[in-house]
Amino acid sequence: MADNTNERLEREAREALVAADLSAKMKQWRQQTPPRRSGKSLLLLLFLLCALGGAAWWFWPNTEAEKPLPPDLPSEQQTPAQKQPTPALPEQRRQEPVVQKSAANRYLALAQTNYQAPDFAADIRGDAPGGRDLLDDARRALAAKQPSAALAALQNVPAAYRTDADYLRGHAFFAQQKYAQAAAVFGQLTGSVRYGEAAQWYETLALLPDYDRKKSLIMSRLEQITGDDGHVFQQEAKRLAAQL
Repeated sequence: MADNTNERLEREAREALVAADLSAKMKQWRQQTPPRRSGKSLLLLLFLLCALGGAAWWFWPNTEAEKPLPPDLPSEQQTPAQKQPTPALPEQRRQEPVVQKSAANRYLALAQTNYQAPDFAADIRGDAPGGRDLLDDARRALAAKQPSAALAALQNVPAAYRTDADYLRGHAFFAQQKYAQAAAVFGQLTGSVRYGEAAQWYETLALLPDYDRKKSLIMSRLEQITGDDGHVFQQEAKRLAAQL
């Protein structure tokens, strides 16, 4: 707005200058012209002055016209705001369900943790007769944790040493985790004078992996052992009963 006002004032000043210049020239011409000039000559002079003033006004440079126009500004159209994609939430880790040990694994663990192998090497006799040499071989194999070698040695033991061989065979099966076979062998020895109490305890342990089906027999064995104050494995049986 201030620029337009300045240009208008400048233009009016130029027009005033032109008018003053024409007025001065007309006064000068009047002084130089004889007082008695015909009206026709005065009209011609007036016409020339007007033409000169019009030419001056027409050809005077127009600064407003020469002023470069500002470039066309783009219309302010508000572009619709693009919807920003919702940032993906960090993927939550799925909490894997805690794998609980099955009942079978629990009873198997109880059987293994409560099993304590006898000191097989303590029964080895270097001067044993021929039949007992095979038993000693089986004991050495079991002491060395080689149940397969023990079973191989027990195959040729004479019938006179069958009870000893079966007891060692039951431990060999237990070491091989053949618990059903071990339980069957120990079960045949529960009435033995020498191995009866031990066979009851080891049979109970061998039955534990099959607790769901052998529960009644297992509990019966435990009651029998825990109720016998003189039983060799009474304390072990009480501890196992508490764990069940």
